[in-house]
Amino acid sequence: MAGLNEILVGRYNRALQKLFGIKGSAPTPSLAPEIFPVHNLKSGGENRILEGWHRFGVRLRQAGVAASLTSFRLRNPIGSNVIAVVEKFSWIASGATGMTVSLADQLVSDLGTLVVALGLDGRQGLVTTRSVLIASMQAGTAGGDGIFAEHGVSGINITNEIILTQNSEIVITPGTSLAAEHLTVNLTGIVSLWWRERFLEESERSA
Repeated sequence: MAGLNEILVGRYNRALQKLFGIKGSAPTPSLAPEIFPVHNLKSGGENRILEGWHRFGVRLRQAGVAASLTSFRLRNPIGSNVIAVVEKFSWIASGATGMTVSLADQLVSDLGTLVVALGLDGRQGLVTTRSVLIASMQAGTAGGDGIFAEHGVSGINITNEIILTQNSEIVITPGTSLAAEHLTVNLTGIVSLWWRERFLEESERSA
């Protein structure tokens, strides 16, 4: 039987136990009777893993092809039970162009070339722990349901950052794909992505 205001999301208790080396039962089993929650444990990237997050990064380099747009995709498979947050999204092109960034829902396929992401924290295992998300690229349209960012013309080999603040991080839920493509054909492009991912809690799955 649950206690008064008992906290049923285990990862916060686990984070406190690991961070402070606490043994035994949950150190924070419940909230205060009145509204008194304070949660600000994100002191740095080194503590993400204690809170159940794994961090990954990938570099995608797609050569230009005549009459084709250069495209990239990061897909969270349907039914993955994982939520991801894109922390860094930078791109470079071999010629003057812009880039559209969009989200798509319920995609089940990837682009022509798959690229394996690298774990960014050695404690999660650089090889043994693989990202659930799938990164891919191709010379051809990536496709998306709605464009939420379109960058104007950028110079040759100029690095462009899409995520500039914490509020501009991009959440990718199960069944959602992040797509990006140049606005000009026949250009070589490089996209660098960093993201964190964790399993969804029961309360999130039913939200």
